[in-house]
Amino acid sequence: PHDYTLGELSARLLLPREMQYRTLYPTGDVDWAYFNLATNARVDISTMGEWDGWLDVCLYRENGTLLTNCLDPIQNVEVGISTQLTAGRYYVRVKDRDDYALTSYQLLLETYENDQFEPDDLTNQAWTITAGQRLSRTLWPTNDVDCFKFVVTNQSAVLIMADTISKYLSITNGKVVPWLYNDAGVPVVVD
Repeated sequence: PHDYTLGELSARLLLPREMQYRTLYPTGDVDWAYFNLATNARVDISTMGEWDGWLDVCLYRENGTLLTNCLDPIQNVEVGISTQLTAGRYYVRVKDRDDYALTSYQLLLETYENDQFEPDDLTNQAWTITAGQRLSRTLWPTNDVDCFKFVVTNQSAVLIMADTISKYLSITNGKVVPWLYNDAGVPVVVD
């Protein structure tokens, strides 16, 4: 079977916002991943790894059609594909340009589409969350707002955390700012 067929058989599921830590070993190893889109979405696929490798990343449709490839322009600082896709299954191939072994690299998929909680842009559309609950949400399209609500029955210390996963894992790239309001819609001043 050709390269794509072999990848289709060995591909590992790549979920949005869940970074995978991988190796290219032995020399000449090729890694495959796949992901599914339920709706049309813009996707970013990025890799980071060793300084002594040159990653080549290719994106395929389920039928084996090569959509795009990205060869690391600056020795393996980052390789990325950013594109708009339709619903369906897609495959990602990662290999070193010169077939060298790499002891480590990371693979990350970001999808930009409405999440299953929409519409939730207004306080009267807010979803209820409970203590300790962790939600994975998408702020999309640009200027999207997500509202949540929770109930406190007595005086309590409350910790609200919001975190983003960017391709650089940096709070300066896509910073999320939480705001706290009381049930009358008035901003709460937090010490």
